[in-house]
Amino acid sequence: MKKFIALVLTLALAVSLCACSSKASSQTVTFTVPMDDSTYTFTAPVDENGESATLPGGATIALAAEQASLDDGADTLLWKGIQTFAGTYGYTAENHTAADTSVEAAEAALREAAESGAALVVCRGETMAQALFNIQNNYPGVHYLLFDGEPHNSSYTNYTTESNVHCVLFQEEQAGFLAGYAAVTDGYTFAQSDAQGAFALDADDEALFISVVTPAGYIAPLKEGVPQFFLPYTPSAKRFDFELQAWPGTAACYELLAIADPQPKTDEHFERLRTEIIPPLQAATAAKKAQGVNQAAILLGDIVWDSPQLFAKVREQFASLGIPVYGVIGNHDHDLNKFTDREATENYRSHFGPTYYAFDMGRTHYVVLDDIVYHGARKYDEQIDSMQLRWAAAYAERLPAGSRVCFAMHAPAMKSWRDERRVMESAETLMDAFAGHEIHFISGHTHINSNFDIREGAMEHNVAQICGNLWRDPINRDGTPKGWQLFRECGEDFAWTYQSLEMPEARQLRVWGPGTAEDYPASVIAKVWNWDSYWTVVWYEDGRYRGSMQRIWFNDPDYIANIDSLKAAGKTVSKSQRPRTTHFYFKARPSASAREIEVVATDRSGRRYSERITLPAKE
Repeated sequence: MKKFIALVLTLALAVSLCACSSKASSQTVTFTVPMDDSTYTFTAPVDENGESATLPGGATIALAAEQASLDDGADTLLWKGIQTFAGTYGYTAENHTAADTSVEAAEAALREAAESGAALVVCRGETMAQALFNIQNNYPGVHYLLFDGEPHNSSYTNYTTESNVHCVLFQEEQAGFLAGYAAVTDGYTFAQSDAQGAFALDADDEALFISVVTPAGYIAPLKEGVPQFFLPYTPSAKRFDFELQAWPGTAACYELLAIADPQPKTDEHFERLRTEIIPPLQAATAAKKAQGVNQAAILLGDIVWDSPQLFAKVREQFASLGIPVYGVIGNHDHDLNKFTDREATENYRSHFGPTYYAFDMGRTHYVVLDDIVYHGARKYDEQIDSMQLRWAAAYAERLPAGSRVCFAMHAPAMKSWRDERRVMESAETLMDAFAGHEIHFISGHTHINSNFDIREGAMEHNVAQICGNLWRDPINRDGTPKGWQLFRECGEDFAWTYQSLEMPEARQLRVWGPGTAEDYPASVIAKVWNWDSYWTVVWYEDGRYRGSMQRIWFNDPDYIANIDSLKAAGKTVSKSQRPRTTHFYFKARPSASAREIEVVATDRSGRRYSERITLPAKE
């Protein structure tokens, strides 16, 4: 049966994607996406006379579908793959659809498929995983191939997989890709393959690149760290060849390192990037690679600081991480000497490829956008232009309902002040186009850290500068340590933590005793730099629980001390070094007799972080 599973999984690991232009010139463009599968090579079975033979296990392959209709969706893509395989190798394909979205209806579809005489029943998804848990022992002669799940009970306390059940743990989009599904775009429109991998793409004459939306579980080969999912487009070209490879990791999770504003301007900055920032990143990625966890990094803009001569050197440093590195263009990545956005991005594109594109990892669809409309000489607007909005809206139409979508761009979708929230107009339009999906924005630009809800179902992660404040200060203006945002997806769980360059991941807060804050001289102050509204921050006095701390807007004491030391040394402090009052500070007033204070912060995923301080004895 293991061989039979491999046959289903390798239906389309070598896919030819052919796209014909509908231009009046009758131009024909062909896309080829070969997929290497190093684990199995299919050999069609033959009998003793060398004639085609039926594989062991019967001649019917049945799909038990969560969906009541197979007109569209993930089950539809899986059904196409089953039909393709069955038609190629002489099997009969049949489907049994659930009457509704309940576990009971899924169980009925599974029973119907098993009792129809099929020796192999294919199913997919969370509902089927629960239904299969209930009936997997009832039909010992039937083998089940479960995509994207493991059989478990309704309370998620018992995961049991019987010997006749075979689980394939990847998301629906990957299963669809194995059936020939893939998307190609010219930055204006999208094309999708049929089951044989054929495309028809009306490439725009103004297109700069042809790119593949990399399916989850796959990666394009790296060139100096950058995935080569794109090729420059010229109207005269007739063929574009891409290669996609399966990610090598063995763990069921992946991680994305969101790195904001490296921004070296001088050779000195670059040397500090090489010696202070890259080594901790190398250590972090090497540790996860040893655990079989796949990782990628995304540079959230201002990769350099008006210093295009450093692009190649900076890219080389991040390539040393040995993981895919995606780029986002920032305002300082534009050429100062060019006065149109298209011309000003040319240097960036030569090093990192398209300024907007999409790729999938895990269950999440990542969409990279350029929200800097450049006018030359450091003048720009923070907006997503209409062309990208149309392209993104076309992409939204391709996604299953309720998908998770992460938009990566340089400037944040929402500017936040103490008493004001201002959302970028074009970001509002973008969110409207993706209504019904779980939306996350991942951005940089501000050099501070925040996690705010923009609207229901939409959240912004604005990531602090990895080099501190413009290479001048050891921490960011809001008190956030130098570091990066780490996004981690494991099955249904999608979580994020802030990883400091200089502290372990377990360190997520800092506590000061009374006398630290002029405005609150009798209070204990805590900062929780990755806080969002789902965190809880409580405190204990001498081991006794005292309740929640009060959130306040505050200036970081450590950053103020740093600025005071610079002034005392006679150094000039620029406007860009002014402390930034921010939202992730908390206060509590201990009793006069208190000797030990513990602050415990718990994030939305239930991870607990704590710090204790000892108060000086009263005279």
